Amino acid sequence: RDFLPSLEEKDESQDICFIAEDRYQDFLNKKTGKIKKGKILNSKGEYLGDHRGFPYYTIGQRKGLGISHSGPLYVKKIIPEKNQIIVGEMEELIQNHAYLEDINFISGEPPSKEFNADVKIRYSSPGVPAKIVLGEGNTAIVYFEKSVSSVTPGQSAVFYNGDILLGGGVIIG
Repeated sequence: RDFLPSLEEKDESQDICFIAEDRYQDFLNKKTGKIKKGKILNSKGEYLGDHRGFPYYTIGQRKGLGISHSGPLYVKKIIPEKNQIIVGEMEELIQNHAYLEDINFISGEPPSKEFNADVKIRYSSPGVPAKIVLGEGNTAIVYFEKSVSSVTPGQSAVFYNGDILLGGGVIIG
C-alpha cells in the first residue's frame, strides 16, 4: 500500500487493469519513481540474478525473468519487504490447498462450517472442486480435489455451486 499511494487514494484504481502490457512499466515508473532492482533467488536461497523491480512480476510468470537456467523457472513468491523474487520449477508452484481471509458470503451466511464448492482462483480459470473449512475470524482453508498452480496471495478465491456464486475470500497463502 505504501508502494502505490496515489492509486490507493483514487476512488477507483481499476484503471491499472486496462493498461497495455508494454506500457505497464512506464505507468509504474511515472506514478512511483521508487522501483528498485532486487535479487532473484531460488527456493534454497541461492542468488540467480537481479530483477527489474518486484512490481513487474506475478506468481507463475515464466517469461521475462532475465536469468538463464537449465530448465524453465517460474516466479514462486514475491517478497516486497525484502525486494526479492523467489523462483522455482513448475512442480514447486503446485498446491493442494490455500489459506483465505476476509471471507464473505452473498447470502451473509455460510452454507455450513465445512462445505464443498467449485473454487476459482483466477478469473479465466475453471472452478476446481474443493472442500472449504471455515476458521476463526473470517478465515478459511480450501482443500482442492486436484492440485492447482500459482495460488497467488492478494487474489480472490471465489466459491460457486454450479453457476450460483456463494462467496469468497482473499488468498493469503
